[in-house]
This record gives sequence, structure tokens and C-alpha cells, in this order.
Amino acid sequence: MRIFERRFAIYMMLLIYKNPGKTKSWLVKYDNINYKTKYARLDELEDAGLIMIDEDKRISNTKLVYPTELGKKIGKKLWDIHEMIGLIECEMDEY
Repeated sequence: MRIFERRFAIYMMLLIYKNPGKTKSWLVKYDNINYKTKYARLDELEDAGLIMIDEDKRISNTKLVYPTELGKKIGKKLWDIHEMIGLIECEMDEY
């Protein structure tokens, strides 16, 4: 399966690119919907080598998420596309 064809994959990649070092929980709960799907996308993005999860438990069980070097490059390109076409509003079930 190609990662960016999956629901919320691009959304999560952009969120991580623009907010490196946020916790997994913060990223998943950012808009308060579809938690299970977003956790699955984080796992898939990590498996694809686009993000890394720092599991050093400095504070409780927090897991900080960062884009890898490849993830930064892809995130930049996705952000450039986002800026060119703008935000197209849609319902959450249309993702």
C-alpha cells in the first residue's frame, strides 16, 4: 500500500512537518476526531521512514514525534503544494 493514499497520511505528515517535537497524543488529538486511524497512520509513517518517534520517557510516557530527513524533504514539498492550491474545505468523512 502506498502510504500517501491512506486516509489522513498527508494530513499527519504536514502536521508533523509544521510541529516537530509534539507528542503522539497532541498530534492525534489536534482536531478531536478519528484517533484510531491517526495512530495507525503514525505507525505507517514511521515504518516508511518518514518520521521518528523519540521514546525517551523524560516526562511520564510521552513520545515525541519528529520528521526524518526524508520526511522533512517530503513535508516541505507537501507544504509547497498546500500553499499553491490553498486549503480546500471538506467534511471529515471526505478525507
